[in-house]
Amino acid sequence: MASNFCGLLTILISIIIHVSSAPTCTGKTNCGGQSQVSSYPGHWPSNYCKVKNVVFNTGDRVLRIDGDLQELDKCHKVQDVWKFESANSDNQLNNIVCDQVFTRGHFFTTYYFHGSNYFHLHYDTMLPLFVALHQDMNKLSSGVKDVTLLPAIEVNRGEGIDWNTDAFDDQNSYWMQMLQMLSKPHRLLPLDRKLAGINKTICFQEAYFGTPKVDFSSPDILHSYADFVKKAFGIKPLKNMDKTGKPKLGLIHREGRRKILNEDELIKSVSSIANVDVLDFSQMSVKEQIQKVQQYNVLIGMNGAGLVNALYLPKASVAVQLVPYKAQLNVKEFGNLLKTRGPYLEWHNNHPELDHRIPEDIFRNGADTVVNVNEFVQIVNQALQLYQKNL
Repeated sequence: MASNFCGLLTILISIIIHVSSAPTCTGKTNCGGQSQVSSYPGHWPSNYCKVKNVVFNTGDRVLRIDGDLQELDKCHKVQDVWKFESANSDNQLNNIVCDQVFTRGHFFTTYYFHGSNYFHLHYDTMLPLFVALHQDMNKLSSGVKDVTLLPAIEVNRGEGIDWNTDAFDDQNSYWMQMLQMLSKPHRLLPLDRKLAGINKTICFQEAYFGTPKVDFSSPDILHSYADFVKKAFGIKPLKNMDKTGKPKLGLIHREGRRKILNEDELIKSVSSIANVDVLDFSQMSVKEQIQKVQQYNVLIGMNGAGLVNALYLPKASVAVQLVPYKAQLNVKEFGNLLKTRGPYLEWHNNHPELDHRIPEDIFRNGADTVVNVNEFVQIVNQALQLYQKNL
């Protein structure tokens, strides 16, 4: 444990103090200047906040700006999430020595209250940051190469940063692989106890807080994002399926909650019209998951994490979301993403006797389901027809 921590510490220190093409400050060089605050439509917080001339001391975990903190009131929740101080007195900002100066920093939080959540990762973080970093939204990224991403975890939504989080410890976790992929060729410096422990001063000519508002009904954004991810992981399209063979269907297996309780029965019911694979994405790397879905004409899954992989399906392939009885959380948002991506169908369990929920689940967020076999056959047939139509 100690040796691993020291190794990570050394890497982080070398990243921060490394002199690259970024402008750096030496001696008593003025790294400050009057801070200016402006805001754009945001995803979370509701204002995507831009602040010029920001000094960040990782040891005391404070962001210092040269100006009135009331200017930050333009940006909803930004002072509740990140800790700011004014450096106006005694010309403090002009006398700060920066270990590293970056052209821009992106400070944002990621949903991690119950562990990594694939849906929230994409909806709240990946897609908005993709637009900011790689689609040059509002020309925010024009010509800027020296950028640092500083993800964080909130103690509670909108209530400050959890500097003791272990969320960033596993470099091979799904969400760290995705953040590392998205950040390239830029730097990724998570806000956690390791970064605080090196006690360095990092300065930003401009810093953005939160993530920008994204039009999730835009096919161009989702297609560009999916293409970007596949290219980043080196995933190439598979050759077309043998037209004389059966279509290929992927059925996503879940553990924990929102399980399909009669998988074997469903597979048997459509075996005459499709070759069915049961997919356990929890046993695959990010690249393996995205590569795997390239071979399916139809991907079916219960509302939840694994169905996010439908974003990476071939454009003619059909995504089918299965929805538990009277489920309330993120069903519409999930459906809108997949519908915007491409061909999409939705099945709702309208049979209370097939619903297996626990009483304390007031939002019906975790119910298991026995899927009606006849209705499953019907929706598979509809999906195959839709696939043929979109070839």
